[in-house]
Amino acid sequence: MANLPHFIHIGFPKTASTWLQDLFAAHKDICFAYKPKFFHWDDCFSKGKDFYLSLFKPNSGNKIFLDSDEQYSAGFRYRSFGWDCCHKKTEGFGKAVQKFAMPMDNELIARRIHQTAPDAKILIVIRNQADWLASVYKHFIRGREELRAFSRFIKEDAFVKVGFYSAIVDLYFKLFGRGNVLVLFYEELSKDPKNFLDKISDFFGIDKFDYSQINTKAKVSLTNRGAKILRIVNFAARRFSWAAKPVFYLDRKFLSKLNDSKFISDKDREYLANLYAEDNEKLAKLLGCSKLYE
Repeated sequence: MANLPHFIHIGFPKTASTWLQDLFAAHKDICFAYKPKFFHWDDCFSKGKDFYLSLFKPNSGNKIFLDSDEQYSAGFRYRSFGWDCCHKKTEGFGKAVQKFAMPMDNELIARRIHQTAPDAKILIVIRNQADWLASVYKHFIRGREELRAFSRFIKEDAFVKVGFYSAIVDLYFKLFGRGNVLVLFYEELSKDPKNFLDKISDFFGIDKFDYSQINTKAKVSLTNRGAKILRIVNFAARRFSWAAKPVFYLDRKFLSKLNDSKFISDKDREYLANLYAEDNEKLAKLLGCSKLYE
């Protein structure tokens, strides 16, 4: 048990992590811990490694132990809040969590992972930053947490810092060794999910994933016009709580089906391309790629 877990999937958020976690949970070879929040919640980490290992529930036939929590890569940390609260989906939970937020610290989280599981292998999935931030933004809009327009969001939100991938990838390369870190592109998953998953199963040293169980149906995406309407609803919900109740229905039944223009404007996409250009060059060199996100 001293060398467990064998593998840790650290994210990034909004790179099909939930879809992957469903596959991990269903695979007979994997003893899977779902979002244990161990390394970025100080109260959880303070409980020690024995507590961490108790979160894995092995079955006969499991070949590997896998921790998957996409928030490890984001760098956001939280102080003592209570372990039980991590899994309670109470109203206002997101706002309550923010009261216990601490400064971002990717290096501390990475070193905690290395301290606890120095022999682990690391899985990282990255995504074109413009599309990635649009997905993060839509998530916040749907969660009634966002009031700003996307053009303001990409200039102000803390998640923009998370998109500078090269420093995080380089950090894990140095701690765990380049050969023990697999970096994949979300865009490859979109084009060829079978090949994408084969790379993961080969890295894990397990049987191939059962492709008959793979749901390739695209999620319903929020349109630009739909996001604008939801922002108005979010404004109203801040003052009148009853206004939030029809949001889910409106979103799935109406707002996501509006005929609409592209979500990211050319101006915003150009801004983000310029913002991340230098970092993407560094990342390409780290990964030995001539160009990213092809």
